[in-house]
Amino acid sequence: MYTYIFILLISCAITLPLHAGATYLAARTLRYTQLSYKHLLLVSTAMLLGAGAVQTITYFLLGEISAYLVGITTSVLIFNHLYKKRYGGTNWRIAGVWMVQHAYFLVAALVLVIAVRGLFVQPFVMSGQSMSPTYSAGDYLLIERVSTKHERGDIVVHKYPQDRSKVFLKRVIGLPNETVAVQNGVVTITTPEGETFELNEPYVSEQNRTNDNLTMLLGADEYFVLGDNRAASSDSRVWGPIQRSDIVGEVWIRMFEGQ
Repeated sequence: MYTYIFILLISCAITLPLHAGATYLAARTLRYTQLSYKHLLLVSTAMLLGAGAVQTITYFLLGEISAYLVGITTSVLIFNHLYKKRYGGTNWRIAGVWMVQHAYFLVAALVLVIAVRGLFVQPFVMSGQSMSPTYSAGDYLLIERVSTKHERGDIVVHKYPQDRSKVFLKRVIGLPNETVAVQNGVVTITTPEGETFELNEPYVSEQNRTNDNLTMLLGADEYFVLGDNRAASSDSRVWGPIQRSDIVGEVWIRMFEGQ
């Protein structure tokens, strides 16, 4: 629930200024003068809240299609009332501003989505059960690509070392220059300073543990990764460590759970 509230707040923080800016450009295109960006921001806020509330109520009462049509109608009526009250003009001219504004907004939103997806965030849909019970098949995740320093316990999307056209989702277990030992399902870490400790892994259930026996010394840019469901995971036990450059990003949030 808190995740969706956070996403809603972020969406509003991005959408409202963008929407107001598109309205400003549309009005200028249709030769309106003495425009107030602050007022247009209030108009955009009123449209979003009013149309959103009416559309939500209609959705529960009449269904998706009716909600969509009612939402658009409400948006037009609110915009027409608030815009005409401040700047004047015929209903047709204001409708023209509304349509041009949406064209500008869609173009700007598309450019923003492409930029954000390419540089900062990308979606990832979980397949298989290698990360169960933490994540399951069909979970829709958002991966942030900004972090460059990865800690033990981080869940990362990385390129498959034997075929870099494929990506996997695994948990970071061993860090660069550490020695990782797996004995009968228990993971032991030896740090570069010589400290040795058993890794506490509450995310691995007893039935998902395996009887692996291996020891691996990691290089300066290597990470040892494992799936939480050890019995159903192909990971560093099979194909060795991954390079720092193989890591695409870390899991940020789970948007939707799989079926």
